Amino acid sequence: MNARTYAAALRESLEGKTASEQGKVLTKFLKYIKARRHEKLLPGILASLKKGGAEKGKETLIVGRKKDVVAARKAAGIKVGATIDPNLVGGWQHFKDGVLTDASYKRSLMELYRNITK
Repeated sequence: MNARTYAAALRESLEGKTASEQGKVLTKFLKYIKARRHEKLLPGILASLKKGGAEKGKETLIVGRKKDVVAARKAAGIKVGATIDPNLVGGWQHFKDGVLTDASYKRSLMELYRNITK
C-alpha cells in the first residue's frame, strides 16, 4: 500500500465520527501501520491528507511553474485557480473530492527511480 491509499482509507473511516470515536480509529490505524512496519509512510499519509483536502467538493490545481497554469487548466478541463508548488518539477496535480489526478513530472521521475532501484 502507498501513503495515498492509507490516507484515503483513514479519511473515509474518520468521516462522520465523534471526536472520541476518531481517537479510537486513529489508535487502531497507528497499531495497524506499526504491525505492517509502514511507519515510514506516516509523513506521506499526513501530506496526502493535507493536500487532498478531506472536504467534499473542494477542487485544487497544483502546478510546478507559473507558465504551466494555462496548459494545466486546459488539460484538466477546469477553470479553478492554481497553486504553484516548487516541489513539482513540472506538470500538474488536480484534487477533487479527495481524488488525485497526477500528471506531474515528479510522479514520473519517482516511478522511474523506484523501477531502477528495485
